[in-house]
Amino acid sequence: MRTSMDINLHRVALLKEARDGLPTWRLRGIIRTWLCGFILDRTLSAQLGKPSSVRGDNSVSFYMDLIRQGMQGVKDDVRVASLAASQ
Repeated sequence: MRTSMDINLHRVALLKEARDGLPTWRLRGIIRTWLCGFILDRTLSAQLGKPSSVRGDNSVSFYMDLIRQGMQGVKDDVRVASLAASQ
């Protein structure tokens, strides 16, 4: 999670300038990578009884909005987003 935050995967959702010019397949890859990392971080934190690495981050809700707006036909992304929302 630290590495993904260092390369600002969590900020692509927040900055429209970062999303502009990205091909759809790359944006989907960034979204999936961040959401899966978020899910793993929350799951392992709960299992190990340690605090999560990601606190107070709104990027998950922004990513879910991006999925709803532009990628409605992609069922796998919707499933990952719903799992992240449940975390």
